[in-house]
Amino acid sequence: MTIIWILRQFFYLTICLPLSNAWITSSKLLKCVSCVSLAPSSSSFEDLVGPPYLAMITEPDSCDSEDKMKVTIKAIASAMSTQQISLVAVRIAKTKKVDEETTERRVKTLLNKIVTLSKEKKIKVVVSSDWAQIVEKGMPVGIHFKERHQSKIPDILERLGSDVFIGTSSHSIESALNAVSKYNLSYLFVGTCFATASHPEKEEKDLEGPSLPGKVRRVLRENSNSSPIVIAIGGINEENCHIPVLDFGADGVAVIRAILRSSDPAETARKIRANMLHSAALGGELS
Repeated sequence: MTIIWILRQFFYLTICLPLSNAWITSSKLLKCVSCVSLAPSSSSFEDLVGPPYLAMITEPDSCDSEDKMKVTIKAIASAMSTQQISLVAVRIAKTKKVDEETTERRVKTLLNKIVTLSKEKKIKVVVSSDWAQIVEKGMPVGIHFKERHQSKIPDILERLGSDVFIGTSSHSIESALNAVSKYNLSYLFVGTCFATASHPEKEEKDLEGPSLPGKVRRVLRENSNSSPIVIAIGGINEENCHIPVLDFGADGVAVIRAILRSSDPAETARKIRANMLHSAALGGELS
């Protein structure tokens, strides 16, 4: 009996247990791929770095002065050098501090510099619909339409061509469904996930939260064979960037100040992408 028991234990420890552990590990990895869905859902993103995708957005006051513009360009160039960035969105506010003609000239300078930096890298560049007039047909620049500017999409596509790279913002599932049903969008910025200086008027209770991007993504895929990439936005930094992706299934995140105000934008970009990749490798339950 002792010899039989020893043989059984040996068989269990050397064969059964390793096979069981291997099966569990494989199941977790398969579950991870299913949850995070690392295959891009938009053909416009097939050649970009990702998934998960890391988008970078300029601060609204980046063109308030020549010095501010230069600092912004330096930070963007640093982050782009890591080859971890998929999309750069130039979003500049029109302000009474600077006349519109001067601001437009600076926006053109900023945009042209970013386009030049992106040529050797797989990075998409878009400019806010506030400045769509500076984009000419054939330029390697797309348009990001504010949620309230979506009615402008047909006219701008008629001028620039139907194949121009476009995206918009959504703050609800209904808004996302409506936009996707009308327009051929490549991506959606969905939020606001966390408290952010971009929306100081929003208190904690008013935030859409980090779960919304994942909810939007799932609903779009349930209702369409082809849907845009869903990027979480709003208060994203290297500490919380994994939450919309890991816990709730977003395709990636968009970052503003966490990178542009970092003492080392390149290192911050690497950390954010690494944290999202780490999250993707771990897997997790979707809500």
